[in-house]
Amino acid sequence: MITTKIKWPEWRYVPFSRIFYLGMNILQSTAGITVVSLCGSDVSENSIQKGRSIFTIVVGILSIITAFSFAVEVLLTMPSRVWLLIVFVWQWLIVALWAISAGLLGGVYLPHGRARMRTATGFAYLNLVLWLLCSIVGTVTCCASGRKKKQRNGADGEVDGGLKPPAQVHVLADRSTGP
Repeated sequence: MITTKIKWPEWRYVPFSRIFYLGMNILQSTAGITVVSLCGSDVSENSIQKGRSIFTIVVGILSIITAFSFAVEVLLTMPSRVWLLIVFVWQWLIVALWAISAGLLGGVYLPHGRARMRTATGFAYLNLVLWLLCSIVGTVTCCASGRKKKQRNGADGEVDGGLKPPAQVHVLADRSTGP
């Protein structure tokens, strides 16, 4: 019997954002696999638009690898600030690549194309929406968590640097309102 030292999270204590990201990663990888398979069949038939399909396959493979690695990261580790910066930049790069891919496929196959390639274009747009949604949620979550920390520190009486003001300041302020 194989045993591992991986500590799986207890799902009742996992924040909703992690469950959301795990579900989105599953959807992203499924849609990516669909686009890669549909565009792969287009390349194997020696289509005239082979370059567009190859670009979409490369973007799909990058997307699948990224979604799987992010799913593993959601399950096993807590990210550092450097990792969050890398994820932030990489997610927005994937969004840009899907936008280019959807534009390339949509310009050719949506007006007059085979049904299979119109389906691939639809899944390229779906991938664009999924990655865009994850990137927006990640950006808002990251910015909101930073603001919450600043507000929480300010509510405790802490100032920049994490130091509490000296007690004499409050005493002088109380005396100035007196006689």
